[in-house]
Amino acid sequence: MYPGPNGASENHKRGYCSDGAKQTLKQTQQNRDPPKPGQPISYTIPKWPQPQGVFTDGTSFDPLQFLAKLREIYEKVVIENEGGGEVAMEQEAFASLLMARLLVRDDGSVLLKLFDLDCAPSTPESLIVTHEGDKYLLVHCLQEPLTSPSL
Repeated sequence: MYPGPNGASENHKRGYCSDGAKQTLKQTQQNRDPPKPGQPISYTIPKWPQPQGVFTDGTSFDPLQFLAKLREIYEKVVIENEGGGEVAMEQEAFASLLMARLLVRDDGSVLLKLFDLDCAPSTPESLIVTHEGDKYLLVHCLQEPLTSPSL
């Protein structure tokens, strides 16, 4: 933040980082991380810096931008093995968010628990599902492909 009696034009809105993610979360059921066996309840805020466009003004989340960034990072790190194991700060923060908020159901579907934020209006309704009373984003690209039964 830049000092001054009324702040400066370079300042961003109080309560969220320059990447658009919130600095603090209300401790609501929706903001709880998905339950992990043997671990206490936790609330993970997105670490800085998150990819630009995923979060906006600390109030909005864009699932389509999130999925695009996930695909981009997956291709760079897993498929191309870019960087010889080194990852950028943004990729590390993004991966940390994934680890805390992903849930793999028994049927193999992969879900990302959404924060208590507004989703971009362009989000297809079919991508948002309710699981055990909480809203999740379907993350089809991380699902294991169905295998055909052996004969």
